Amino acid sequence: MSESTSTSHLPVSLTQSDPAVLMLTSGTTGKPKAVQLSHGQILASLQGKAKSARQDDDGPYLNWIGMDHVACLTEIHLHAIYMGISQVHIPANEVLSNPLQLLNVVSRHRATRTFAPHSFLAKLCRELASDKPSSLDEDLDLGCLRWLGSGGEANTVGVCEALQSQLEKYGACKNIIVPGFRMTETCAGCIYNTNCLTNDRESKHQHVAVGEGIPGIKLRVRLRDGQGSATDAPAGEIGLLQLSGDVVFNGYYNDRDSTAAAFTIDGWFTTGDLARVNPDGQVNLHGRSKDTMIINGVKHSPSELEGHLDKELILGAVPGSYCCFSTLPQWADTEQIVVAYLPSIEEDDIRGRCKTHNRILEVVGVHTSSSAIILPLNAVDIKPSVLGKLPRGSIKAAFEKGVYIEELRKASEASRGDHAITERIDSPLETIICDAFRNYFQVVEDSHISAESSIFLLGATSMDLIKISRLISDRLQLQERLTLSQILRNPTPRRLATVVQGSGRKDSIGNPVVTLRSEGERTPLWLVHPGVGEVLVFMNLVRHIDDRPVYAFRAEGLESGTSPFTTLGALLDHYFEHLKAVQPKGPYAIAGYSFGAMIAFEVCKKLEAAGDEVRYCGCWNLPPHIKDRMRQLGWVECLANLFHFTKLMEQDLAMQQIPLLRKTTKTEAVAHLRTLCNVNRWLELGLSEDEYVKWADLASALQSLAQDYEPQGAIRSMDVFVADPLQEVAFNREDWVQDKLSRWRDFVADVRFHDVPGEHYSMLDEANVSQFAGKLKEIWRHEESRMSRCHKCSPLMVRAKVDFSPQTCPYSVCSVER
Repeated sequence: MSESTSTSHLPVSLTQSDPAVLMLTSGTTGKPKAVQLSHGQILASLQGKAKSARQDDDGPYLNWIGMDHVACLTEIHLHAIYMGISQVHIPANEVLSNPLQLLNVVSRHRATRTFAPHSFLAKLCRELASDKPSSLDEDLDLGCLRWLGSGGEANTVGVCEALQSQLEKYGACKNIIVPGFRMTETCAGCIYNTNCLTNDRESKHQHVAVGEGIPGIKLRVRLRDGQGSATDAPAGEIGLLQLSGDVVFNGYYNDRDSTAAAFTIDGWFTTGDLARVNPDGQVNLHGRSKDTMIINGVKHSPSELEGHLDKELILGAVPGSYCCFSTLPQWADTEQIVVAYLPSIEEDDIRGRCKTHNRILEVVGVHTSSSAIILPLNAVDIKPSVLGKLPRGSIKAAFEKGVYIEELRKASEASRGDHAITERIDSPLETIICDAFRNYFQVVEDSHISAESSIFLLGATSMDLIKISRLISDRLQLQERLTLSQILRNPTPRRLATVVQGSGRKDSIGNPVVTLRSEGERTPLWLVHPGVGEVLVFMNLVRHIDDRPVYAFRAEGLESGTSPFTTLGALLDHYFEHLKAVQPKGPYAIAGYSFGAMIAFEVCKKLEAAGDEVRYCGCWNLPPHIKDRMRQLGWVECLANLFHFTKLMEQDLAMQQIPLLRKTTKTEAVAHLRTLCNVNRWLELGLSEDEYVKWADLASALQSLAQDYEPQGAIRSMDVFVADPLQEVAFNREDWVQDKLSRWRDFVADVRFHDVPGEHYSMLDEANVSQFAGKLKEIWRHEESRMSRCHKCSPLMVRAKVDFSPQTCPYSVCSVER
C-alpha cells in the first residue's frame, strides 16, 4: 500500500471476539442464519483439532467441498495452514459423479486426511463392493490415508465396518474412518471418534459413537423435568446435548431472537440433538429433540414437508392426512424419508394408487432432493389427534417394529403395477442406465426406477443432467459423451438406450420441443427459451409442477447439424407447427422467459387467430418494445451475458471485459473470460471453448431476429411476472413497470402484473423458484375457477373472437367477473 493511500476506513485493531467469518446455515428448516465465527473461536478450534490429530497425520489434506462450508474452511483449509501442511483442492463434481475418484486422488497426492459425509461413504462402499470398480487406478495405494472424517448425519456401524474392510484391501490402516459431531456453530468438528468400530462392534447399536470432545469444548446431556427446569442426565441416559467453551460461537449475526433461543440461561449452546454419554466417555447420538429429518446431511422439517404435500391437493390422498418422518431401514445405508397418508381411493384402484404414489414422490423430490418410502394407511387402524393430525411418534414406532410390512408390500405393487409391462427392463443396456439413475439419485427400492422412469420426475436439476451424462458415458465407455441435448430429449433409460445404440440419434434433428414432464391431466404448459436459446433455466421450476405436462422450445443451432433461424417469421412458424403436432387442441398455456416472452406473445396471437383458446399467456420480465435493446447486443455482449447467465462470473465483471473483448477474435474472447471465471463451475458445465463460441453465435443470432421487431395485434390476456430489471434498461421496479412493462396494455386486453422475488437473471434460481411457482399455481387456480363458473359462454367467446376489454363477460347468460 502506498503512503498516499488512505487507511482511515481500516479498523484500528482486532480482538479475539471480533467476527472473522459469517457462515450461513443450510436454511432447510427455516430462514438461513448467519453464524458469526470469531477469530478467537476459529483459533481455539484449530488448536483443539491439532491436539486431536494423529501423530502421523502429516501429509497433504484433501478437500472437495466448497469454501462456503465449514467442512472445507475450518476442517481442512485453515486446519492445514495451522499445522503447516500442504493441501489439495478438487471440484466437487469430480467425486460426486464418481465416488471412487476420491480414492484415486488420495493415492496420487499421498493425502493423509480428507472428509466425506456418511451418504457419500455409503455410495463409496457400494461402488467398491461392485463386481468391477473399473475407475480405480491400477496402482491404487491407500497406505497414506490416516483420517477419513465424516459427519453431518449419523454414521451406521454396518457401512463403517464394510467400508473399512474394503479400504484395507488397498493398504489402508485400521480405524481410518473418524466419525464426529460437526456443526457450523462449532467450526465443524468438535467431537471425534478416533477409535471407530473398536467398541462400536460390540455395542449392537445401529450408529457408531461420535466420540469425545476436543480441547476447548465442554459438553453435557440434560434432562427436562417438564416444569421448565433441567438436570444433568445420569451416564447412559438420553437427553439434550449442549455445548460450551471457546470453540462454540457466540451468536447469529443480526438475529437476537435466534441467538437467545439457541442458548440456555447459563450460556450453554443447545444443539437440538438427543444424546447419551457412554461409561467410556464416548457420546452417542439418538435423533433430534425437534421434529427434524437429516437426509444426506441436510436438515428438513417434517411439518413443512407435510405442508407442501397439503398445498398440492394430490388426488387420491385425504387432505391434511400426511405424516412424515425419517428412519433407517434395515436395507438402507442412510436414513430415508417415510410419508404416511390416508388414501381417498379404494385399494383395488391400482392405477389411481400408482398416480398418487408417484405424485407424492415428486413433491418430496422437489423439496428434499431425495426419494421416499410411501406408506398408505387404513383410516380404521389410525386414530388422528384432536386436530386431525396423524400421530407421528406412534406411526414411526410401529413402522420400525415392522407393523406395516403388508401395507408397504401393497404400496410397492401399486407403484409398479400400472406400468408393469411397458416399464420392464428389456436389455443389459437399459439395466446399466437404470443402475446409473438409481445410484446417482440414491434410490434404493428397485420399483422406483424402471425403463420408463423420467429423469425429470426424479427431481433432476440442470447440474444433475450434466453430471448424469458423464456418469452414463463413463459406465458405457462411450467414445463420444452423451450430449446435454440427448439427455433432455431422451430422459428415460429406454430412450437413452436407443440413442446409445444409434437408432435415436437423428430423431430430434429439427424438432425444437423438449418434453420436461410428460404426465399430468391439466392444461399442458409450454415454455419458450430465453435469449441464450437453452431450456436448462426451467429445470428448477419443473420440479415444482406435478399436475400437467410441461414442454419447452429449445432453439435450433445448439445441436450439431442445426443452424439458427435467419428470420423471426420462420422461427414462429416452426414453433407453432411443432406445438400443434404435440398438442393439436386447446386450451393452451404458454409462457416465455425474457426474450422468449416475445415469442410466446406471437405464438399466442397465432393460436387465437386460429380460433383456439389460450387459457394462460405468461410474460416473464420482458416489455413489448425490445428492438432498441436488441440492437445494443452484439456478439461480444451476448458472450458476456452468457458467462453471467451460466453463473461462470458475476455480471459486473463480465460487463467490464466488453471493451477488451471487442479487440479480440471469438476464440480469444472465450479464452480470456475463461481465465476470469469460476473454475469449478467451468468444470461442472463441461463445455469446450469452441462450444461457448457456438453458443454465443446462437445467442447473437436470436437477438438479431428482433432488431426490427415491432409488436402488433392483440391477445385476450397476459400475466406479467416482474423481477428486478437489468441496470441498463431501468432504474428500479417502479420505473421498469411504469415506463416499459405497462406498454403491454397496448397489445393485451387484460394485463395483470405480479411481483416475484429476484433479479432478471435469478428469478428462476433455486432461492426464488418456490415463490415463483406458488404465484404461477395461484394464477392457474384462479383461471380454472373462473372458467368452471363461465363454462356456458367461454366456448362462444373464443369462437366469436369478441372484445374482452369489459370487466364482465359480454354475454347475457353470464355475469362472472374477470
